[in-house]
Amino acid sequence: MRPDATLLAGVAFVAFLGAALLARRVPALDGALDSALAAADAGSTALVLAIAFVNAVAEEHFFRGALPIAVAGDHRPAVATVLFVLVTAATLNLALVVAAAVMGTIFMLERLATQGLRAPSLTHVTWSVLMLLALPA
Repeated sequence: MRPDATLLAGVAFVAFLGAALLARRVPALDGALDSALAAADAGSTALVLAIAFVNAVAEEHFFRGALPIAVAGDHRPAVATVLFVLVTAATLNLALVVAAAVMGTIFMLERLATQGLRAPSLTHVTWSVLMLLALPA
């Protein structure tokens, strides 16, 4: 594993942990967090982690790989990131939309910096696992 990708995921997790603790004081955000975390508790840990792994890699290949190539124009990475956030908005979960905006931007910047999908995929997988296993319910 690339230590910089996993370190970035760890830093992002710590930032989200702090944000989650603050969000617990805002009723609308608290409910959104509870809703997102309830999905993580809905099945066996191994199955949830397997789905998170596959989802993270698939999102990177589509939203940071194929989609920016398919979009026309000079602002392809920004358009792909906005589309990622809009797709996530379909969940109607504010916590997930905020996470998609922040992490989608980080993943895209990492993609642009490395010119590959390995680093953002590792960051995404590591961040997702940390969020599922270490974020207090």
